Amino acid sequence: MTNIPILQTERLRLRGWGEADFDAYAEIFCDPETTRFISKLPTRQDAWRNMAMVVGHWDLRGYGAWAVERLSDGVLIGRIGFWNPQDWPALELIWAIGKAYWRKGYATEAARAALDYGFESLRFPLVTSHIDPENFPSQAVARRLGQRPGSKVEIPLGNAIFHTVAWEISREDWVRNAAGA
Repeated sequence: MTNIPILQTERLRLRGWGEADFDAYAEIFCDPETTRFISKLPTRQDAWRNMAMVVGHWDLRGYGAWAVERLSDGVLIGRIGFWNPQDWPALELIWAIGKAYWRKGYATEAARAALDYGFESLRFPLVTSHIDPENFPSQAVARRLGQRPGSKVEIPLGNAIFHTVAWEISREDWVRNAAGA
């Protein structure tokens, strides 16, 4: 089993997953408003399969999405990290934060830590986030991360097709942004 690194920000800890995370994860993943751009009417069974895929991604790829917990109380608030399953259009930085934790800057804070890790430790040349054209909050997160919109991408997932825009940032742009240029 892969040793998942722990990242810490001012308010958050990005860590590996445990079975004890499932109820909180299912509550987030099964909320139709939280997942309207990433899943179609998910059930607790879907949440279990999704969490298992997220955990397994670490073993298969050596990177993946972290469980995101708030430092102040240890509550699981979502997931943030990298996603690149077989036949996926590109290495992707993904995020999903529970509705109760929106508009607090958590997605940007955790995604920035993940992106830093991806460029510094994993030396990714390019990171993409596939975002629905109507998902304005995620577009705002992508902008704050320095990502720029690119091509339109259709992603088949199960019986659904998700129409997205590939928001991208290269390692070179990340380095330039970090240097304040």
